[in-house]
Amino acid sequence: MCGIAGYWARESSLDFEHLNTLFVGTEKRGQDGFGICFYTKDNKYLIFKSDKNYSQTNNIREILKQRYDLPIVMGISRATPETEVPTSGITNQQPIQEDDFVICHNGSVSDSLCDELRKEYSFNTKIDSEAILHAYKKFNYNMKRTMEYLQGAFAFSLIDRRKGKLYLVNSYLPLSHMYIRGYGYFWHSDLETLEKIRFDITGATRDGMCVWEQWYCHELPPYTIVETDLDSGFQNFISFTPNFDCPSWNKEIENNASKCLVVASGGMDSGLTTFILKQCGYDVEMIHFSYGQRSEEGERFAVRNIANYHKIPIRVIDLSNIYSTMNSMLIGDSELITGTRRGIKSTVAWVPGRNAVFSSIVCAIAENCIMSFGYKTVYIAAGFSQLSEETNSYPDNSSRFINSLANMIQFGYIVGKRIQFMSVLQNLTKTESWYLADYLGFAHYLTCSCDDAIYEPSSNKIYLCEDCGSTKLSVWAAKRAGVTDLRNFYKKGKVEDEKIVENLEPQHFDIENLINRLILTEENKNRLKQIV
Repeated sequence: MCGIAGYWARESSLDFEHLNTLFVGTEKRGQDGFGICFYTKDNKYLIFKSDKNYSQTNNIREILKQRYDLPIVMGISRATPETEVPTSGITNQQPIQEDDFVICHNGSVSDSLCDELRKEYSFNTKIDSEAILHAYKKFNYNMKRTMEYLQGAFAFSLIDRRKGKLYLVNSYLPLSHMYIRGYGYFWHSDLETLEKIRFDITGATRDGMCVWEQWYCHELPPYTIVETDLDSGFQNFISFTPNFDCPSWNKEIENNASKCLVVASGGMDSGLTTFILKQCGYDVEMIHFSYGQRSEEGERFAVRNIANYHKIPIRVIDLSNIYSTMNSMLIGDSELITGTRRGIKSTVAWVPGRNAVFSSIVCAIAENCIMSFGYKTVYIAAGFSQLSEETNSYPDNSSRFINSLANMIQFGYIVGKRIQFMSVLQNLTKTESWYLADYLGFAHYLTCSCDDAIYEPSSNKIYLCEDCGSTKLSVWAAKRAGVTDLRNFYKKGKVEDEKIVENLEPQHFDIENLINRLILTEENKNRLKQIV
């Protein structure tokens, strides 16, 4: 709700022009008053407040011109939240000083927690931000313990003159910092404002890249404490686990077990991933999505067969109402060209947002598993996170896509790092996966890797078309791995049959090397080696 900013003149003072830019930038996030704090060379706080915007506070700007050479200056443009009654005057303006501490806070603190702290401490303002200072005292000036106790939203700067420390702390709210050699250390709610100052001083339009780093300018990672020693300049980066209040989250349940949810299409990659995780001793559940794909009957039959054969529970989620009107070669009756020279290494069969949608839903299931059953960690795995898939033009099969989902979890879910992705086959090709599957005894003949599979109820069998890209890649991989492919096939005869791949001679692999390249703990790799 507010914009905060500050500057520590570590090496030299900043001229008024750039300080002015710094504080004008805070008005983007607050228009209900401004406050500023100067930390002097003799360790005193000088605080000035106004119920006007910074740009309208001529008296504060004049003070800034006179005192721009003081070691630290930090300010805040306030935005009154809907949870507070607007008041005139400066009583409830920040910065807030309490004993040896002063704070500028953007965000909020839960009322229930404020009420709890009021039983122990006297509040001098009606601002919930004051609770941070009292919580800091409560936990003996330990910022990590403080942040893991507090509930709310946070981006703040705090000076502790007793310890000679400057703290920058943020949860999911924006907070950026910048250092420029020869000047000092900056922070701001708005990265764009810092970038403007950086350009004015250095002429640079990008972040620092050199090992001798003349400057840097970037956002802080979420749930981070930057503790700066004001004597040495040494900085300590500390991660903390946020404390979210959610009545449906039963935190009293302690379950040290881990669960694995596998996004399962019925194909070789997701099937093998499921099998490996089961062999490693995980509590595994397969999640299959029905989205109106042409091969749905075949895929669902395959998933159920794999689940039954290896005694793994399965959950089927129907998304056909969402995808029924979407345009994709894999949905509807348009001609398939996924197996042609044009289509096999391209995105011709793209389904809008498919893996992103699947992953976000499975993350929601994972979060519920943690909240309801107390799992220590829930891992999410999928067949699309695999080396051959990654290099076949689909960005949502890449390791960078998986990394982006890990970033999404920090903001879209409140259980923190207890949801994690485990891309078991990320470092293996399809050929290597087939070789490993055959060696480990996975029932690969039950899988369905096809864009237009047919399920025959009378024979209770799946038939994979020989013309689509999914089938071709899977068949080539099996041949190169020297594995007899026992699946059933049919030929449509409507798609051009091009000789795309030469030399399908069987290859030999070191099985221990394949296991070592799996994304698993060393303990679980050793389990697989014992099976072999």
